[in-house]
Amino acid sequence: MVDDAGSIVEALGTGVAQRSIHDYDPTQYTVVRIVASDEDRAEAAAFARAVVGAEYGWLTIVSLTLSLITGGKFAFAFDGQLICSGLVARALERTTLIFRHDPARIMPAELAEMFCVDPPPPGTPKGQPPKRAA
Repeated sequence: MVDDAGSIVEALGTGVAQRSIHDYDPTQYTVVRIVASDEDRAEAAAFARAVVGAEYGWLTIVSLTLSLITGGKFAFAFDGQLICSGLVARALERTTLIFRHDPARIMPAELAEMFCVDPPPPGTPKGQPPKRAA
């Protein structure tokens, strides 16, 4: 969250947008609490707000997919484009966290592993986020 009102910044297929965590109330999700100073939290939130409007990194997704398929270590990302997990990792760079490789191309599973997030048990209701007004 980037403020006390529940605002979040997320990278969606349409680009990076600021929304509300409450948009996901009918959906199963996990809140991860990080250890960071108030200054680091403010820097992470400022970064997230600064990239609102950036494009979604579709070519980064293609690059990561090819890397996974081939087992190669080569992947690329483009400035001004972010994927969901890359956005989180790039914001977390503003804290004391250190990543094994370029945070712009970090995968959701890597973040889950880093923060010890287990998948929900089988049968957990998933829900659907509300449809946005056009």
